[in-house]
Amino acid sequence: MNSYTVGAVPPPGSGAVKLLITEVSVDPVEAEFIEIHNPQNFEVNLSDYYLTDAIYYSSYGNQLYWQIAWAEVDRSAVGGGFYNDFTARFPDGYVIPAGATITIAIRGSDNFQTTFGFAPDLELYEDGATADDIPDFRSVFNTGSDNSIVTFGGDERGYPELEEYWGEPVILYHYVQGDDFVTDIDFVMWRQDVGEYPFTFDKTGITIGSHTYAPDTPVADQVSPAGQVGAGQSYTRVVSDATFQPQTGSNGVDGRDETGEALSTTIQIAPWSPGEYEPMELDLDSVISLRIPAKTFIPAMGEVMPVDFSADSSFETKVRILDLEGRVVRTIYETRRDGAAGLLSSAFWDGRNDEFEQVKAGMYIVHVLAIDPATGEQYTETAPVVVATRLSR
Repeated sequence: MNSYTVGAVPPPGSGAVKLLITEVSVDPVEAEFIEIHNPQNFEVNLSDYYLTDAIYYSSYGNQLYWQIAWAEVDRSAVGGGFYNDFTARFPDGYVIPAGATITIAIRGSDNFQTTFGFAPDLELYEDGATADDIPDFRSVFNTGSDNSIVTFGGDERGYPELEEYWGEPVILYHYVQGDDFVTDIDFVMWRQDVGEYPFTFDKTGITIGSHTYAPDTPVADQVSPAGQVGAGQSYTRVVSDATFQPQTGSNGVDGRDETGEALSTTIQIAPWSPGEYEPMELDLDSVISLRIPAKTFIPAMGEVMPVDFSADSSFETKVRILDLEGRVVRTIYETRRDGAAGLLSSAFWDGRNDEFEQVKAGMYIVHVLAIDPATGEQYTETAPVVVATRLSR
């Protein structure tokens, strides 16, 4: 768990700084969290940063995060505190260190601790009978009985929750009180194609005060990650957005277009890994690439090893697990069975062989073979992977 520091330390170039939403867990409720990474080489004070999942359009009025710049901020303007939505401001003086990754528990630190065995860095609200030392987010409005994060009581709709099936957005933004605009920091959404209520947005041309928003990507052109998470999985960033996002002309830091990110490439479904961010460094000039997390895994405890790789979609590609003598233990991906590979593909090894028997502990080799059918030329990449065993007490 990262420490937090009280007191602003102005970073180079004060104001909004680019950060990344790197993981979102949406199921079950007790395991919900958002992970944020600071890719900069300096610490960032988060006092003026906000998180929300509240985008709601209706004939009675729209709840939209950029309306926080209105003179009067309440639920009708920005949402939160009901319908399982939240609008939350980071704790005053909270600093994310250079290169650090932090986790935010949606349903409080107690639930997170029970699920993962360690405490989060932050919690949206205090879920315990007595306050702990985990910093809580700040509400942007309070009406006495409720606020923009949680409404305590018998109605489950008053508690924040990320919708796993119908889809949801998570928006990280920067706002200085008194300004008439917000700056988009990062934006992740999922399953916008099945949602009962629309939650994508386009701020293009909207004016508040003296500020008019630059173009966002049109809603019809926005994309979300493929698939739906299962038990023990999350939406996980596997590559930074720089290569897959317009960098100028919009409403993010330095003009980035956060609504234009190719989330179907940069975000994939992977096993939970709160507090651990290992982006895949893509070599776009390389024919194929391979990345394995630098850690052991214990199949006997239900752990799996994610394997990220890339290859031309026209190649016949196989990803196999070999023992140290070069014998095939398991084929975890092949084009003919699983479809064409692409710029960023993933497979998982559960520590079993082709007979679905659990392998012995030790070192194995992940072997990627890609064949160009036009020339017959073969390309390979390898990386070691270690199967560990649980020590007896």
